Amino acid sequence: MREVQISCVLLGLVADLVFTFVGGFALGFAFAASAGSAEAAAARMQEFDAIAAIFVIGFVGTTFGGFVAARTAKQAPLANAVALGVVLLGIGALFGEDPVTAAMPAWYRIACWVLVIPCAVLGAKLAARDRSVPLRDTALAR
Repeated sequence: MREVQISCVLLGLVADLVFTFVGGFALGFAFAASAGSAEAAAARMQEFDAIAAIFVIGFVGTTFGGFVAARTAKQAPLANAVALGVVLLGIGALFGEDPVTAAMPAWYRIACWVLVIPCAVLGAKLAARDRSVPLRDTALAR
């Protein structure tokens, strides 16, 4: 895929990670402040609504990363977003079984693998709404 621009994928990766970390820390601080103790906050983070909030933050971050990767691409915006999704899957394969992720329910871990590329593609579709570069990529057709 010669059309994939590494700099655009890296910008998307940084956008995703910054959004996800800032959102995750804000959520963690909010739960810690309302819980009163570290043990109560840790227990609270294992409840369904907290896990769902973490899930949403992560996938909004991935969608934002896909948006950035596609929006900054001079050509093949969809290929750049898909490349970001593949990079994120690679990072997940390397670091995915950290203690926090391992403690999550199975549906969360499965959804993290299944929805990464579709969320990045959604970001590319959002970026393509007002672009002159068409979303349809010949790079993905090969």
